Amino acid sequence: AGRLTACIRRTDTVSRLGGDEFLILLSQVECAEDAAVTARKILRAIASPHIIDNKSLDIYVSIGGSTYPADGQDAESLIRQADVAMYEAKQHGRNSYQSFRKDMNTRLAKRALLESDLRSALGRKEFLLHYQPKIDLQTGLVTGMETLLRWQHPERGMLLPADFVPIAEECGLILHIGQWVLTE
Repeated sequence: AGRLTACIRRTDTVSRLGGDEFLILLSQVECAEDAAVTARKILRAIASPHIIDNKSLDIYVSIGGSTYPADGQDAESLIRQADVAMYEAKQHGRNSYQSFRKDMNTRLAKRALLESDLRSALGRKEFLLHYQPKIDLQTGLVTGMETLLRWQHPERGMLLPADFVPIAEECGLILHIGQWVLTE
């Protein structure tokens, strides 16, 4: 909190939403780039190690921003848009900032639909396992077998793990999928 407040002006406000989420209200911002400057300042401040009990603790942040009036007319919509941008920042890796863009809502809606489909996929028996041999290149002998998970999505066709495993991990379904794989 101290590092956050050191990055803003007296006219700005830092508040904790809960858990590890903070909301920063920047007053008198002329354009979205002004908010981006503050966000980069916060990223640098948080990235430097925190020393606690003589141990270095690294903290990573994802920041999403929205601006009035372009991204919303009231506090609720501005917070919602900043939240969408924050999830986009998380997709870009550690210590990143994203300013809200209209296309983010479309991607978020597609992701929510895929998550919903994923929740039903086990019950509808849409997962498949493909097996491939592991071969010792020197001897040519089969030394083992790999199991590869695929999702036969009813509309999108065959999906590779990269298309759905990160979502399954985020929403907690990966344990159920993993159990299915082991049982199968």
